[in-house]
Amino acid sequence: MSYQIEIIPAFELIGAALNYAHRGDEPDDRIATSSSISEWRGQVEAHISPFLSADIEKLFMFHLPVSFLHGAVLRFNLNTPEELCEWMTPKNVAKAQQLILELSDLQGVDPAEVNEAAVRRGLESYSSLFHTSISEEVEVVLYALRYTEAFLGRVQAALSEFYGAFVKDDLPRALAFLEDKRREHQKLLDERGEKFLNQITLDNYGSLYSRDDEIRIVLSYYANRFISLNTRYYKLMIYGFDVEQLMSRFNTAEVVDQFLKALADPKRAAIMRLLKHRQWYGKELADHFSLTTATMSYHIEKLISSRLVQFQTAEKNRILYSINREGVEEMLQLLREDFL
Repeated sequence: MSYQIEIIPAFELIGAALNYAHRGDEPDDRIATSSSISEWRGQVEAHISPFLSADIEKLFMFHLPVSFLHGAVLRFNLNTPEELCEWMTPKNVAKAQQLILELSDLQGVDPAEVNEAAVRRGLESYSSLFHTSISEEVEVVLYALRYTEAFLGRVQAALSEFYGAFVKDDLPRALAFLEDKRREHQKLLDERGEKFLNQITLDNYGSLYSRDDEIRIVLSYYANRFISLNTRYYKLMIYGFDVEQLMSRFNTAEVVDQFLKALADPKRAAIMRLLKHRQWYGKELADHFSLTTATMSYHIEKLISSRLVQFQTAEKNRILYSINREGVEEMLQLLREDFL
């Protein structure tokens, strides 16, 4: 079977809300958060209102709103964040109720007749996926079914405000970066097949999907560290671009090619020369080169992914960049091995 990695812009809004809601849950494992995501999240935390923060945290801690939004995007072909937000209106209450019933294993049941016991039975088989208790999840499902218009309105209001304030302006740059990643990953997927998919899912891909399954594989920017393997309702696999850290090291030629591409842009070489002497903030570098902070983040991300630049968090969630001397030494050694 030929697999194709997709990018779905509407998923980026969901991923951004998930990223913010679960910002305190990052374990100390092999997947480090990229500097651009850390910087973005710092901006959100610095400017988000306490009311919007509470709404996003509450909504996206529960399983139903997340699965409902992903399901709506796929079921009703909603490609952009705007289309997703516009869909959540009173005219779609009946469609929303049917989707909620399906996600709760209550297909064919009249929404008015659903009770707590039925919802609990529907949810118990996958309660291990929940971040909250099953009792809380049952309450959310019952609320969403009984007051569907209010549920849609609340989700729409929170997502629309979050999108306008923290995602919309950054999304074009994020999608451009993601497209570069998608091409890189598609090449690896074409070459390695299921080995690649197992590498980025901690060897879970082969145990969850059969060779005959038609899987939709979606690469995400804002859900940068998430791996979502959904077999219950949709044959869907979503993974963040930072998950590529789980892949085994490429061969020497591939690493060298990545290194040379990272330095192909003269600005990136100039950035390296500046960082040789001291640490710089992203805004300082942007001002020095008369670039937007988004464009500078794009260049820095290329250097970080090639292990030429590293970063650390400073005061007020600001990011300091510096030369990754160990990475540069490794690249020099690989260049010798590849060319001499």
